[in-house]
Amino acid sequence: MVFRTDAEGRLSTDMPDWRAVTGQTLEQLLGLGWLDGVHPDDRDRVAGHWDAAVRGQVLFSVEYRIHGAQLTRWLDVRAAPVLDERGTVEEWIGRVIDVTSRREAELEHERLQAALEFERRTLEQVVAQASAAVAVLWGPEHEYRVFNERYADLVPAGRELRRGMTVAQALPEVAQTAIPLLDEVLRGVVVQRNELAIPIDDPRSYRGNRYYDFTYSPLVDSGVAVGVLVVATESTETVRRRESLERQLSAERGVAEQLQRALLPDRLPELDGLRTSVEYLPAMADVGVGGDWYDAVRVDVGRVLLVIGDVGGRGLEAATVMSQLRSAVRAYAVEAASPAEILSRVATYCERLDLSDLVTVAIGLLDLEKRRLSVASAGHLPPLVMRPGQQPEFIDLPGDPPLGTGRRRFRQREVDLPAGSTLVLYTDGLIEERDRSLADSLEQLRVAVAADGPPRSPDALRQTLLAHATAGRATSDDVALMVCATDPVSDPFALRLRAVPSSVSQARATAVRRTRELGAGPDLVAAVRLAVSEAATNAVLHAAAEHVWIGVGSDDGLLSVTVSDDGHGMRPRADSPGVGLGLPIVTSLAESFEIVDVPAGGTEVRMGFRLPG
Repeated sequence: MVFRTDAEGRLSTDMPDWRAVTGQTLEQLLGLGWLDGVHPDDRDRVAGHWDAAVRGQVLFSVEYRIHGAQLTRWLDVRAAPVLDERGTVEEWIGRVIDVTSRREAELEHERLQAALEFERRTLEQVVAQASAAVAVLWGPEHEYRVFNERYADLVPAGRELRRGMTVAQALPEVAQTAIPLLDEVLRGVVVQRNELAIPIDDPRSYRGNRYYDFTYSPLVDSGVAVGVLVVATESTETVRRRESLERQLSAERGVAEQLQRALLPDRLPELDGLRTSVEYLPAMADVGVGGDWYDAVRVDVGRVLLVIGDVGGRGLEAATVMSQLRSAVRAYAVEAASPAEILSRVATYCERLDLSDLVTVAIGLLDLEKRRLSVASAGHLPPLVMRPGQQPEFIDLPGDPPLGTGRRRFRQREVDLPAGSTLVLYTDGLIEERDRSLADSLEQLRVAVAADGPPRSPDALRQTLLAHATAGRATSDDVALMVCATDPVSDPFALRLRAVPSSVSQARATAVRRTRELGAGPDLVAAVRLAVSEAATNAVLHAAAEHVWIGVGSDDGLLSVTVSDDGHGMRPRADSPGVGLGLPIVTSLAESFEIVDVPAGGTEVRMGFRLPG
């Protein structure tokens, strides 16, 4: 749009597009009336620039908004003076360009940048906790946005890897092969590269290298791949075993079973508020190892991802597919918010790489603070849950089919898991019998668990379940089993210790430190030290417990101290007139004292002390 003004800067042009936005009549527009169409927040600025341009006979160039009852538009306006032969301004000629789209895009970009920064911080925290080597690359230049220490360890020694560097800058020696591969992933293709050799001077290396399985997956925004998720799982031991297998074909099952057990540790890491017991039991020797697996991943403080899965097929291939899917679940947990979403992404991953015709998986996200479990299943058997004071029951899952059937959307359920609850995740080898229906097998399992009574520990329940499954004979299918028990105390963050004599001093020191932090004086600290020492000693020596919990808090001027156990608790002894040696002394020190049964089994000693002031 072009406009003209007279020498004094008064508008003399019709400007219909302007009037269509502002609603001004021609009479209202002419002269300096056009300023009335400028947005109120911009009017003084525009008027000042226009006045300065007219007085100084210089170029007028300003971006501003015009507005009407229904519409606001951004304009880029420029006007220049036209001089006669004497250098006097005859008129002004200008042009107007609508830049609303650009301006709105800039504002949207700023909003998205703020959101992206928040997401980046969250992503960095989750990636740092991943057990695999993980990196997030961004854009066509494949710039490093996020990576963890395990990924940084893959970079040649003495070289620094920084956020913002491109792959070509960080790893020039592999750029010729890596860049085309990453470009392919940005076109929407998931790429798997197994057993890539990384030269590392390390005693664990094999032939001077450590080997990794790499998965490159596109990160998609609005249907467009904008980055690449790189997940590297070390496979050095797999390489060693595979080459040994090529020399000893007759030992296939033994090597496959070793691989399976190496990928599935005998114990999971200790997690605050959660105790676990796991088992992998291979099938009879002439059947061959399968692809059963379990996993537990700390997502953040107070939340744990629990996984159980079964890959169809037998032998080394099934075990290898299992390891890839286990890594994929961990990787997608980095960015997916729910079990259903993780399953959806793993389903796509599984189909694109043609990993297996049939895979069943159940994923649960346990919030230990809220005592809630979100669980989704792809054709897997329902978890068994035992709540304090209730009969065991199976979680009613939506019934979605296994991976590999084309389903990419999954549903999930949420259930309560109060303190002292136990959750059992298992594969079909635990219950399958050819002469029984699935419903009958599940019911027999539930009845067997109920008849055993409240489990004192995950290990005890695991042994009960395995005894039920095997009945003294070899199983016809592999069994993967994970028993998870939430701590039987109301505070999910109470200090948990093994019920051994050496833990008493740690319990005492923890209680004393916390008591001092709450402002207690020397006399009260001494009383708490003795009280916790006596209560913890009784739990360790007389309760036949596996764990004790120590909690110290304050409320309304009262210091509350609890010592809990998961055994049979403090009961009267023949050689002591009280409930336990030393406890009568504690009752004389505390303002309040009681011993109560914990619903999940065990007892809790509750002591109250008056805080000073």
